[in-house]
Amino acid sequence: MTTTRSEGNTLNVWSVAALGIGSMVGAGIFALLGQAALVAGGQTYLAFLIGGVVALLSGYSYAKLAARYPEGSGISAYFDAAFGVGRVSGTLTLLYLVTLAVTIAMVGSTFGAVNFPQVQLPVRPIGTRFIHVHRNVPGVLRQVNDAVSRHGINILAQYLQTDPEVGYVVLETDVVGGEGEELLADLKAVAGTIRVRVLYDQGR
Repeated sequence: MTTTRSEGNTLNVWSVAALGIGSMVGAGIFALLGQAALVAGGQTYLAFLIGGVVALLSGYSYAKLAARYPEGSGISAYFDAAFGVGRVSGTLTLLYLVTLAVTIAMVGSTFGAVNFPQVQLPVRPIGTRFIHVHRNVPGVLRQVNDAVSRHGINILAQYLQTDPEVGYVVLETDVVGGEGEELLADLKAVAGTIRVRVLYDQGR
């Protein structure tokens, strides 16, 4: 069987460039914009311009390398070609893997959990922060607040997020040191509880 290729389905240079940019640039650029504005202020546009030039040069270099060394091992092949197969290329490959891990961690910290409702928490200098993960059923938050009230503990702040199946509440309290151990036990006894733990205790 022979197949014919329609001229209307071919990709030109601009189409390929758009496809590459669309594959590399994700929603992270929108989260990054706010962080860049905090650091660069009114020079944010200049920071993005410089970053774009650097990214353009990097992309051009990778394109030339890919054309020169069309192998499936990617950047590891470039290290081997430049330094030979040995300690130097192996070390550079390991460093590259470390940078990938850091990048993945940064994406996680930017977008939060993918299987939990997201909560952004401010830093507090005092007190204890509890997290209570529970099934999303009516009455759990009331039971949590009742448990805190029974111990005479003051709630400084409270954050609740849910999805159709799971919810969690973060409690900021003025309790310090070991005073929260009894409260922790009562929170574990709340019906529907999945997990309870102390996120941090500034008194310890």
